[in-house]
Amino acid sequence: MKKFFEKHDLFKMAMIVLLLAVVFSWIMPYTYFTGTAFDSTTQGITRVGFFDLSTYSMLGLYYFTTFFIFMFVVAGFYKFLGNIPGYQVMTNKIATVFKGKEKVLAVLSIVIYAVLTSITTNFMAVIALLPLSITVFSKLKFDKVTGLAATVGGMLIGVLCSTYSTQVAGMIVSAFALDYVFEILPIVLIAVVALGLLSFYTVKKIDNTDKDNLLEDVFAPKTVKDTKASAVPVAIVLAVVLLMVVLAFIGWSDVFKVTLFSEWMTSLKDAQVFGFKLFGALLGENAQPFGAWDGFTISGVLFIATLVLQIVYRVPADTVIDSYAAGFKKINKTVVLLLIVYAILIVSVVYPTIPYIISGIAKLGSNVFTWFLESVLVSIFGVDMQYVITLGGSYLATVGNNTVAALALQTGYGLVQFISPTSVVLVVGLSMLDVKFKDYFKFIWKFLLALLVVVLIVLAVIAYV
Repeated sequence: MKKFFEKHDLFKMAMIVLLLAVVFSWIMPYTYFTGTAFDSTTQGITRVGFFDLSTYSMLGLYYFTTFFIFMFVVAGFYKFLGNIPGYQVMTNKIATVFKGKEKVLAVLSIVIYAVLTSITTNFMAVIALLPLSITVFSKLKFDKVTGLAATVGGMLIGVLCSTYSTQVAGMIVSAFALDYVFEILPIVLIAVVALGLLSFYTVKKIDNTDKDNLLEDVFAPKTVKDTKASAVPVAIVLAVVLLMVVLAFIGWSDVFKVTLFSEWMTSLKDAQVFGFKLFGALLGENAQPFGAWDGFTISGVLFIATLVLQIVYRVPADTVIDSYAAGFKKINKTVVLLLIVYAILIVSVVYPTIPYIISGIAKLGSNVFTWFLESVLVSIFGVDMQYVITLGGSYLATVGNNTVAALALQTGYGLVQFISPTSVVLVVGLSMLDVKFKDYFKFIWKFLLALLVVVLIVLAVIAYV
């Protein structure tokens, strides 16, 4: 058992947080923020029992079905790609271009992942790029922690410095009645510092590569044949797919007020061929414009891409099925961890004891530092910004200084994502790249401590200067 927890330390940490959520339900009353104050006077203590925990653990599959299916399909798709000789040729060429320029690639990757996560409506779009990066980085002999920092590290900066992401900034904007980029200068400053610090530590890590923990491409076949197969078809298909994924998860209409894609979709559906709306029938009633897609839609695109590549490269149907099955198997560890994370979320929302703790912190005083502390606590158990606001963010929206309180909530939430076992992005990265939490912590703690100091200084300046 000891060896199991040493190997799966993230599992142990997530279980501890889940246990805390259960214990809180045994000793604290239900508490809700009514809009003017925290109300726990009429709420008793309702404790989480064994069967309650079992039920709510499985509910994660129900409430977050889209994300789980998306993860399975992405894993299957890239496992399929790994068996295509042309994909290996393509990634070999990319690796060759950056051979000797690994530091440049790492920094470039951090920036790209950060920017995309900051502006896309959902981080699913960015996760779709992760297996491709893993393949290239493994061929350049990156170690596991370096690969994690160059990809997921950038994503976490994007969460911290979210600008147009409806998954983070959009939730805050709605709850606090603000406009997007409500504090753009502080956010840009924090982003520049974070990108600079993470790039520095990542480059330093490349100079001290851990050769005993090199990044392994879990999506590659056991044996890769040397081939002269053309990389052009797979490169074109993959480029189109990834472009569609990014475009599909940008809030064109809701955020940027760009109606081009929605108007184009309407025109396409209404277009008639000999008096018949042919394209509308082919696309179906559920066809949505870019900006309104979800994980199901993207999964369908990946299946179509699989079919195209199967035909082009003459891949046997058995190989396609076996590849997807193998991909599903590779992602099992990630799915189990995510089930625990979402169980924490559901227990914390259904048995709302965290607001009781928040109400206690609020009694210490109402200032930017208590707001930040409250944001950190609620983010650990709330997991997703939507539920973070439900458990405590709605209170911060009433403290009187909306922009400062909103920034405190966003930065508190963003910093938690770097270190908490309930951080979905971090859990996906650690499990997919097979990085032990303790190894990640050894790398990230100095960066995180420096970033914490910067965030607190920025919050203090905008609140009191």
